[in-house]
Amino acid sequence: MNSVGQYIESLVSKSGCRQSDIARSIGVPRQLLSLILSGKRELSMPVAVKLESFFNLSEGVLLKMQVVERVHTYKQGIKSKLFEKLRKVNAFWSYAEVSPERVPEKN
Repeated sequence: MNSVGQYIESLVSKSGCRQSDIARSIGVPRQLLSLILSGKRELSMPVAVKLESFFNLSEGVLLKMQVVERVHTYKQGIKSKLFEKLRKVNAFWSYAEVSPERVPEKN
């Protein structure tokens, strides 16, 4: 599950409403809301605005979370690919155990 989905799921839990009630209230299929919560679908702008309104959130907070998460995932992907290329040419010969997670961002 992604962090945006987890955050919305926590809002759903705190509200005491069921997903189907929220989906009906904001005018989207319950299955769509379920896919968003599980991280299998991204938020569209209209759905994000409706959810922000329903939960009384600041405008743009959900989309901003989604973009930040997407950028983080993209950076991690690049870091992993670069790490694998460097590992293949034995660039980490002097390190006992090295993994992409243990290499600092600045390096």
